Amino acid sequence: MNHAAAQAPMDAQGQVMVAISADLANRIGLIDPNHGRFVVAAIERELARRQNPPRTIQFVDEGFADWCAMLPTEEEDLVDMSTVTWIEDPT
Repeated sequence: MNHAAAQAPMDAQGQVMVAISADLANRIGLIDPNHGRFVVAAIERELARRQNPPRTIQFVDEGFADWCAMLPTEEEDLVDMSTVTWIEDPT
């Protein structure tokens, strides 16, 4: 999809009223006195986040496959036995 074609021209603006709590408005005001600018930035960031879903599962699966490929094929090779100290069970 061509994002440039999907976006409205910058000078075309609409108004939307959103009710927020006084506490939230005060917290926003501490960061940016221009509440509208803050809300627009937050909405744009959230829209971008939702349009580009995380591909974490795919990366985890690919990383797991790479890790498995690096494992030794023989069980004896999994642990360096020269670094293991065996302690007899006292019971």
